[in-house]
Amino acid sequence: MSSEYINETEGASAEDTAGATASGTAAEPAVIEPEVVYAPEPEEPAGSAAELVGEPGEELVEPEVVYSPEPAVVYSPEPAETPARGKSPKRLIAVIVAILLAAAGGAAWYFNSDAYAIRRMEKEAAQALEQGDYKTAITTYSRLYGIEGHKETAVEGLKQAISLSVDQELSQGNAEPAAMFDFWDGIASSVPELKDFAEQKIADTALLCVEQYSDDVFMLNALYKITLERYYDSDLICETIDGAVRPAVGDAVRLALEDLAGSGFAKAAIDGEFDRVFELLKASNIRSICHTASAYIDFPVRIELGQDFGNMSFGFHYDNDLPALYIGGYDSAGKRSGEGMLIYEATDKNDNSRFEQSFIRGTYADDEISGHFEGEFLTVKNSRRRGRMEGSMKHDLIDGEMTVYMTDTALGGGADYIYDLVFNFDEGKPVPVETRTREDGTVRYVIGTGRVVEQTMTCPEESLDYQYGSRPRYRSLF
Repeated sequence: MSSEYINETEGASAEDTAGATASGTAAEPAVIEPEVVYAPEPEEPAGSAAELVGEPGEELVEPEVVYSPEPAVVYSPEPAETPARGKSPKRLIAVIVAILLAAAGGAAWYFNSDAYAIRRMEKEAAQALEQGDYKTAITTYSRLYGIEGHKETAVEGLKQAISLSVDQELSQGNAEPAAMFDFWDGIASSVPELKDFAEQKIADTALLCVEQYSDDVFMLNALYKITLERYYDSDLICETIDGAVRPAVGDAVRLALEDLAGSGFAKAAIDGEFDRVFELLKASNIRSICHTASAYIDFPVRIELGQDFGNMSFGFHYDNDLPALYIGGYDSAGKRSGEGMLIYEATDKNDNSRFEQSFIRGTYADDEISGHFEGEFLTVKNSRRRGRMEGSMKHDLIDGEMTVYMTDTALGGGADYIYDLVFNFDEGKPVPVETRTREDGTVRYVIGTGRVVEQTMTCPEESLDYQYGSRPRYRSLF
């Protein structure tokens, strides 16, 4: 019985192989940073910035700033969840910036210029700082900033008062760390002498943000891109965010692996529950997480499963630029070794109804299957094929005899065709057992023969390099 139908759909092309790298991708969801708007309350209390400037009743409102960061890259048909929005800072920021803008703008502060009045002003500023009245301290130091000969004292006082004031607001939940970048930018532009101080505070703020989003790879990715784009000319800020994000992303990936393993995925894989494995994988966004994380860390990343799972490890790998999950052993160099299983899924990037899933158990050495292997697969493309295969590999290439048992069902209904075939390979390349010439003059090669009934599988010469086993580890159709 001929299986020409299978042959036409089984042989992948070089173009298909190249497309496998992008399989499973989806449109990138937008990741939106919290909207940050600075505005003082309508009614200013006594001693407000408006009065200090000498224009009573006039409100000072900083311009609205809205961040639109680059979207996180997503490697999955299912979009990643959009991170939660943060809290915007409250009126403290507007008050401080208004005061400093007035000082930096050369506002006409009215005071008694004798030495006694200046000393009294310095004392009031120090007392306000000690008592935690940071607004008064900032206001008074801002007045001193405009007095010749007292700028240095005023700048040092402002550093302390502003730092303590911001720490207080953050600790009381009145502002989110991510909302403070604009604030420190305002400080730097208002008082030039505070530029280096503000830059250090921006770096510190970046660290706080990394800590806040430490379990969210997509937010870490957005934070990293926004910060580097905004402060590309600051080595301090860029080196700080880079040094903090990379290890945080690695930890987040390990946490995601732990969550997936804990969902029952590891047990289902070890027990050989094919359908359950891919059901749980579909419900997880581990591939999206790892695809985004690949810009910051090197793979594989793995965790230990513990005694309940025979002390095996659970890792996420990129083999030939394709993602796969592995459960098994590793050697001292961190390479796969001994008995292990590989779980792989690819989806057509243009049509997620077309996909393939495979589950391969084998004996690994130096990160490659070398020895006996067996696997189960489901491929939905032009038809639905489900089956299992068994044979041997050498350096990740099928070598020698391989048996394949599968059921092929036409999409939309129809009869099931059952195939029980034997193939032979030489380091990944099928070895034809017969050559046939069609009536139209084209030549086809018999590469599979039936074990139980008379069956054959043929393919054209140009497809010999793209049959089972010729590509390391995977036979992606997309």
